[in-house]
Amino acid sequence: ARREYDAEGLEELLRRAEHAGLAADSPLVASLAEDPDDSACEEANERVAGEGEVAAATRVLLRLQDDDYVLEALERARIRSVKEEPSTGVCRRLENLTLQLRARPGFEVEAMAARESLGSALVRRGSLVGHDAIFESEDPEIQHMATLAFKDLSAFCNLKPVWRRMGTKHVAMSASGSAILRHSKAALPTALTKAPKGVREEVWDALAMQNFRNILVCMEDRPRFGIQRFASREAVLDFPHQY
Repeated sequence: ARREYDAEGLEELLRRAEHAGLAADSPLVASLAEDPDDSACEEANERVAGEGEVAAATRVLLRLQDDDYVLEALERARIRSVKEEPSTGVCRRLENLTLQLRARPGFEVEAMAARESLGSALVRRGSLVGHDAIFESEDPEIQHMATLAFKDLSAFCNLKPVWRRMGTKHVAMSASGSAILRHSKAALPTALTKAPKGVREEVWDALAMQNFRNILVCMEDRPRFGIQRFASREAVLDFPHQY
């Protein structure tokens, strides 16, 4: 928890340590610090090691209350995720720092950047182990982190500005009143994403709306015969390769 900047986990573990009688400033630590060669009791030494961990955990938890420290920790984790193979530990750091920034008023932009870094790290990690999509992982922890990174469609980089939202209390609505950035059977009034280079906006809107109709058919949200569902599925899978 300390190495992964898990503030919530640290708080819980420190409560348990206090209940167990471990404290960073206990007389036992102070006395053995004066005479480090005094190993009269193996149990005492184990206790000191435990209390040393408590002291280190307490320091990290206190530092995580400082905005600048959190941003510096985020930058360090981001650099590690880019320069080397993103380990599960690095991904956990990005996840925990994302959650902490999301909980701080005024840090919406930084939280979004942290979430994008987490998503990039997970995608890179997945590609290195041969996954075409991050959700192909059978690791529940990876799937949990991927959900945090990708569940909010408003963070998608190519989303049209009209649909982008910066707060969690606002959701773009269609003309019919349905939530656009959530699962809905309502027809799209326009494409959610910006048109690719070389494609006219009106053409892209028409293609996007047809693709959405195909998704509804292959997911059986719109009843169709089996051959129609198959054709819609093939069209959905082929669409990203065309643009």
